[in-house]
Amino acid sequence: NADSDDVSFLRAAGDGSFSSPVSHATGQSPTTVVIGDLNGDRKPDLAVANDNVSTPDVSVLLGDGTGGFAAATSLPVGGNLFGLAIGDLNADHVMDLVVTDASADRVVVLRGTGGGAFAPAADFPAGGRAFTVAIGDLNADGKPDVAVPNWDAATVSVLAGDGAGAFAAPVSFPVGGKPYAVAIGDLDADGRPDLAVTKDSFLAGNVSVLLNKSQPGLSLKPDGFGFGGQAVGTASPSQTVNLTNTGDAPLVVSGTAVIGPDADEFVKSGDGCTGIPVAAGAHCSMGFRFAPVAEGDAGATLRILSNAPSGPATFTLSGTGTPAPPPPAGPPGSDGTDGADGAPGAPGAPGANGTNGPGGAAGAQGPAGTNGTNGATGPTGPAGPQGRAGRDALVTCKPGKVKHGKVKVTCKVSFTAAGSSRAVRARLSRGSRVYAGGRRSVRGGARASVRLTARRGLRAGRYRLLLTFVDGHGRQTVISQRVRVR
Repeated sequence: NADSDDVSFLRAAGDGSFSSPVSHATGQSPTTVVIGDLNGDRKPDLAVANDNVSTPDVSVLLGDGTGGFAAATSLPVGGNLFGLAIGDLNADHVMDLVVTDASADRVVVLRGTGGGAFAPAADFPAGGRAFTVAIGDLNADGKPDVAVPNWDAATVSVLAGDGAGAFAAPVSFPVGGKPYAVAIGDLDADGRPDLAVTKDSFLAGNVSVLLNKSQPGLSLKPDGFGFGGQAVGTASPSQTVNLTNTGDAPLVVSGTAVIGPDADEFVKSGDGCTGIPVAAGAHCSMGFRFAPVAEGDAGATLRILSNAPSGPATFTLSGTGTPAPPPPAGPPGSDGTDGADGAPGAPGAPGANGTNGPGGAAGAQGPAGTNGTNGATGPTGPAGPQGRAGRDALVTCKPGKVKHGKVKVTCKVSFTAAGSSRAVRARLSRGSRVYAGGRRSVRGGARASVRLTARRGLRAGRYRLLLTFVDGHGRQTVISQRVRVR
């Protein structure tokens, strides 16, 4: 209500009727009102453009969810304010405001910061005397754009949004007359938003419709590629296909599919296109690898679905599977159990005799061995020098009693033993026959006698008496003497 500087709220009864208006104060000379959740509490709020000559501004009235509203807060803008629209211009899930300034041929953006607060105004050129404004995605890039009618220029201008709350320079389309208001909607059901523009009824009295004829185009480069030979069980390096938008509206790739008998051998390695709007003249890319599972030629077709009017685009893929390289050697196995012993080998040849080692130290003297048997009597040596006269041994024989016609004769030899003698042996012989013998222990230097026992019949005649003296060290002294038996 421009005259009363307020906005009226009429509660709906649900049958097409409304309650009496309830007014809420705004700034001076309000011109346009919009409804939206400006503070994120899920309750509708109001924004009002005020064409106050001295202090033009935008009023914000936060709703309580029951039809009541808090007192208005003012957002200074300046200029000659008419049109006002609400929308999320920068995808932060907070509502923003766009207001037109007819006096400066501009649109002003008030970005919401949350809680019903807004950032300082940002200006963008519009055209000649813009009275109203509408928000919508006019180029199908998923980002809000604005359209404003230009009273003086007889055109409608489209400002493409960048998705961050800023806008490109206006692109104008002639409509004639004095365009005043604009609305956005799909008027021909082709999925693209169109424009409807009203003109001053006193001058033209009509509405202009601008059907959206912009459309994307799709070009592939290259139109196919071959991977060449690739070992089975391995994957090739990635190759890239570029998609270029050759149209005048954003290109949107909705999906891809690899088809054909060998489709599973061609694997997507990267995708910068699907679901990402590609602006007019821009491009995106996809990557693929060849991973053969069998030897021989393989082929498939990449099918790209998009909003391009030409329909799905196709791209050929080919490669050849080559023999797989031999697998690397595995780790060594664990040691097996020991085998059975083999049969003994043939004896080796005797080794060469080693050199004699150095002589060992002399061993301790062993005990004296037993006396060996007497050797044969050697030849008589030359006579030694005459010794001093000694006492002759005395041999006495005594016959016994006659028994069985025989007489036993016992002989006794008396002598003086050598000084170191311990034992003596006596033997009475003739030629090589021994006729009597005996032995006893003696003491050196003492007079002793040995009883001789006859071994064979003893007759009168000459005999040799052999006395052998043995001292304590086993040394022997032999005395030989001729005796006569009568």
